[in-house]
Amino acid sequence: VSTQSTGQMSKPVSLGFHLIFFENKWLVLVAGSELRVFSLYPTQHFQTEDLKTKGHKEIIRSACFCSGSNLFVSGGDDKTLLFWDTLTWTCLANRKSNKKITCVVSSSQHVIFADKTGQVFILPIDNLEAPPQLILGHFSTVTRLLLTPDRKFLLSADRDEKIRVSAFPNAFDIQSFCLGHTAFVNVIRFVLSSQGGNHRWMLLSGGGDGTIRLWDHLNGTLIDTLSVGSKLGFDSSTSIVVSSMDFSEKHRFAVATFERSTVIVILEVIEKDDRILIETKQIFSVSTELISSACFDGEGNLWIVGSHLFPFIGFYFDRTKACFEPIKDSPLLSCISSAMVYVNEPQKQKIVDNLDLELLRKVKLSKRAKKRLKETQQVQGEMEK
Repeated sequence: VSTQSTGQMSKPVSLGFHLIFFENKWLVLVAGSELRVFSLYPTQHFQTEDLKTKGHKEIIRSACFCSGSNLFVSGGDDKTLLFWDTLTWTCLANRKSNKKITCVVSSSQHVIFADKTGQVFILPIDNLEAPPQLILGHFSTVTRLLLTPDRKFLLSADRDEKIRVSAFPNAFDIQSFCLGHTAFVNVIRFVLSSQGGNHRWMLLSGGGDGTIRLWDHLNGTLIDTLSVGSKLGFDSSTSIVVSSMDFSEKHRFAVATFERSTVIVILEVIEKDDRILIETKQIFSVSTELISSACFDGEGNLWIVGSHLFPFIGFYFDRTKACFEPIKDSPLLSCISSAMVYVNEPQKQKIVDNLDLELLRKVKLSKRAKKRLKETQQVQGEMEK
């Protein structure tokens, strides 16, 4: 607890969580600059000396489990990538970036990360001491990275409304652009149609323009657009930002959450009259100050993280009612409530402000960056033609 300028001690408050990750037997929650790790079998808060002393110094912006290896990678505003051994949760490596790290993804062989200047780098998992190699660049902040399920393409979304689809790992080869959003793109996620026979992966995207869009990403073709504001009953003057999305392959449902909102929307992709559409399956609210992120676990249960009042909330899919219902009794709920992160009120407000997605609208481009962006948009326009 720190001392305020008045000389009085500020009362510690719970920070809540802003990121959530499930993988096999592990749950990882992120609160500001700290990781909270939980074993699922048995359910317990897993603590190590490295998690206490070798963690990040500033906000963690992104993290991921590395498929096919016992690694968890995290990166953020302290310009640091940390590599964690998920067997012991010791820190194996610490790699510095020249700029703040905005997003991280991994394949079975590589870790890919982007910084706030729009540059994207790659690191081999089997040699964490190797220097990062630049593989592509945007003219604005890269907000999200995503690999296709077959690991043949790398998708990168940015603050300037576009999604780039590049070959992987030879990312200089551009497959397509998905163009149509009118504000920053913050979330991209692969989905399948709810009809079981269709196994073609499609892309959902969302961001600052109040829409969720469905794409044939390999061709850059827009399939359908869902106006979130009209579905939620907001007037046209309300700014709606899609803050997180996830997809359950078991249920074939997607979930979307929104900045400064307690509303959760369950979506499904359906085929109707030879068309593919985004449909709302369920809309409900939760009793919390705000929702930060949503995630499905391996069993298809939906978990929500957010503010300090109800920092972790779970839902299961009731097949009889065909909707998600609250999980009222889970060892995870009591376990997590005893592992909260506490800070003073000014610290909390600073972290909350820095996580505000609306900041993406307010960052000003330099004259040189504006010129490069205009040139890029002209090239993209010619490609579309």
